[in-house]
Parts: sequence; structure tokens; C-alpha cells
Amino acid sequence: MIVYKEERRVSYSPAQMFALVVDVEKYPEFVPGCTHVSIMWRGGGRLEVRTHMKTFGMSGESTSKIAIEEPKSIDIVSQGRPFKRLAARWQFNDYEGGGCRVSYQMELDVGLKMFENLVAAILAPVAKKTVAAFMDRADKLYAVKAEEKPAEPAKTPEAAPKP
Repeated sequence: MIVYKEERRVSYSPAQMFALVVDVEKYPEFVPGCTHVSIMWRGGGRLEVRTHMKTFGMSGESTSKIAIEEPKSIDIVSQGRPFKRLAARWQFNDYEGGGCRVSYQMELDVGLKMFENLVAAILAPVAKKTVAAFMDRADKLYAVKAEEKPAEPAKTPEAAPKP
């Protein structure tokens, strides 16, 4: 079993980060290697999703069962090619003073012990890139761009505070 963990602090709320991660239908737009996602079933805090991935010349389809606890966590269990089993957990917690701590943990069973070392060597950079894709997506969706910020009124010398 291969395990990857990462935590990040972001300036967005847990609700915003939760909404971004739970929107699985958008994954092909920004998740590296994800070419297609279809929701097979949704209801009662659960989803069943079919995902097609293509990475490192391998491609495969997996079915994921997703349990959601809005806006705190998302648990994903996938079975199917190219790996035997993948379990991932996203957690979103408030930071005092604003923002959110995003925690991501992935456990991967490749099915063949002899390939674990090889997969482990490439998993960390791939997982890091995937988490970065979610952070970049958050910036695109939620960050106030400089040109969108309201302009501050110009201060004339008489309006400036006096020392």
C-alpha cells in the first residue's frame, strides 16, 4: 500500500473548497490525466462516478464511490484500472482568522507488490501536481483579480491625512 499526504492553507472558505472538489463533472477541465467523468448515481450524501484517466501512456476506467459530508470532507474509493484500489480523503477545516486548511490523503494498492516501488517513485509528483491543479482552480474561481477590485478614490493633497 502506497500513501501520500499533503496539507495546504488557502484563503478560501471550507465551503468554497468543498464545492470545487465535489464538482467531479468539471475534473476533465483541470485534473491532469482526467479525460472523462460521468455520474452514475447521486443521492443521500453519496455519488457513484465513472472516471476515465490517461497518464504515463496507460489509460483506464474506474468506478468511484464518493461519500460527502458538506462542507467538511469528501471520501473517495475507486476500483478498476489502472490500479487495484485507490482511496482518497479531502478534509476542509476553518483557520482562525479566515481561510481553510485543505488536507488530502491518498492510499493506493497497485495490485502487484513488485510494482509498488516504481509506482511510489512517480506517485508523489503526480499527486502533488493534482493537488496543485485543485489549488490553481480555486484561484481561478475564487480569487479577486486586481482588475476586478474596485478602484480606491484618488486622494488629493487636501484630502490626505495631516501628520
